Amino acid sequence: MNLGRRLKYLRGHRSGEEVAKELGISASSLRMYETNQRVPRDSVKKKFFREWIWKAQCRKIKSRDF
Repeated sequence: MNLGRRLKYLRGHRSGEEVAKELGISASSLRMYETNQRVPRDSVKKKFFREWIWKAQCRKIKSRDF
């Protein structure tokens, strides 16, 4: 799976505009990343990790019954 497909998958049902706003980037940039027309800078990749992957893992942990 390439980077663009991963980003689309992680975005899920949310709109591109919503996710772009959350990440502090333009919706156009997000679309370009998702279609592999542009490669995000390292700082943007870090935002993706912090905002999506890390928070998703935290939600999984909180939802478990201990």
